[in-house]
Amino acid sequence: MGFYGNYWNEAGVVYKGYAFKNFSEDTARYILLKLATLIKSEKSYLTKNNENNIYFQYEDIIYLIYNNVISGPTIRVFWGGFDSEWEFTAFNRTRKRFEKNMK
Repeated sequence: MGFYGNYWNEAGVVYKGYAFKNFSEDTARYILLKLATLIKSEKSYLTKNNENNIYFQYEDIIYLIYNNVISGPTIRVFWGGFDSEWEFTAFNRTRKRFEKNMK
């Protein structure tokens, strides 16, 4: 999993940061399936109003799932000071590519 974003140091200088989190194939498969299952099983709760959300934590990564009015289910991923958004379309594309490449 790759992370990329803007950061600033104590002097106020802005710079780009990036990091990668490696998973085994089994772990990646588990996380992708868990997220897909949570989104499907909790769809009515997530869409009930725009304030509901759920989260899933695996080791040191937190996945926050909420419903974006415009793009539907969205996953925010928090890890090592990074805060990334993963739209549902991109998540499904990642999941399908992963399954295709791991066969």
